[in-house]
Amino acid sequence: MSGRTGSGIRAALLLVLLVACGDPPTPSPVPTTVTVSPETAAFESLGETVQFTAVVRDQFGNVMSGAAVEWASGDPGTVSVSESGLAAAVANGAATVFAIVGGVSGRAAATVAQVASVLIVTPDSLLFSSLGDTARLEAVAL
Repeated sequence: MSGRTGSGIRAALLLVLLVACGDPPTPSPVPTTVTVSPETAAFESLGETVQFTAVVRDQFGNVMSGAAVEWASGDPGTVSVSESGLAAAVANGAATVFAIVGGVSGRAAATVAQVASVLIVTPDSLLFSSLGDTARLEAVAL
């Protein structure tokens, strides 16, 4: 058998194998990126909430709708996060909110800095009888 005939037979066998096997199987989608929105959240009062959402993409860049997302807080004493991604301010400080899918995670930054909206000063009025009189005032910020 000449080299040319052997090459032709090998090519024909390869063609038969390719046709018989069909297309190679498409790999199953695997989560590779998780994007959290909003990227940052600023809480101005304790108990205030922000709803976070996550978009999960596979190795082909396609959105994986219905992917099971696990939510977590890097500091639950500052910001707590529910199973649905609802974050609540617990105490002043900063925390990272994580969305985790299959070992891949995305994150957002959360800051709690209470802002006073009411200032109560007591007593609410003073009457001084002479120059140099002093009085002690108390203030409560709410």
